[in-house]
Amino acid sequence: MENQEDTRKFYLDSRKMLPSGVGCIFLAIAGAVLLAVSDDTLGQAIGVAANLFFGLGGLALLATSLFRSKRPYVIVSQEGVRVNAPLAPKNDRFLPWSAVAGFRFGKLSGKQLILIQLKDTAERIAGAGPIERHLLRFNKRIAGSLYTIETSSLACSPEELLTVLTERLERYRRTAETA
Repeated sequence: MENQEDTRKFYLDSRKMLPSGVGCIFLAIAGAVLLAVSDDTLGQAIGVAANLFFGLGGLALLATSLFRSKRPYVIVSQEGVRVNAPLAPKNDRFLPWSAVAGFRFGKLSGKQLILIQLKDTAERIAGAGPIERHLLRFNKRIAGSLYTIETSSLACSPEELLTVLTERLERYRRTAETA
């Protein structure tokens, strides 16, 4: 049974997400203007692409920042770590401490990430469905880990989260050794 006092919850900061969402909306508006005033096919194609990419991306960011910020992004408990997908709850990931080898900082496209190093990487990839298998391999190749925690929108510092994750993993290892 999980001790609630031993569970730490980390949230996204909607103030950090809002500027990106608003920026996407402005770029979608610029795409709509380009679509309306452009006479050539290339200009219209760029306008449609901007509307699809930035419009949908902006709406997703705004929805996440306004409606989902009350849901914890990362939950660290005695049993393991849960990383909740901001937009798709079915993509939430729970990783028991027994499967985790460690945590470290990494960077991807200039953004700081916490990389979750797993003990059973090959088994996890092999056990995934075809689409998820492709995505896991892509994450491994690009980020260096199957699963990551994006830190730029956290309400706490990345260092604080990494410290809690590392301490909790060490606590699990000490407990497992004495059991």
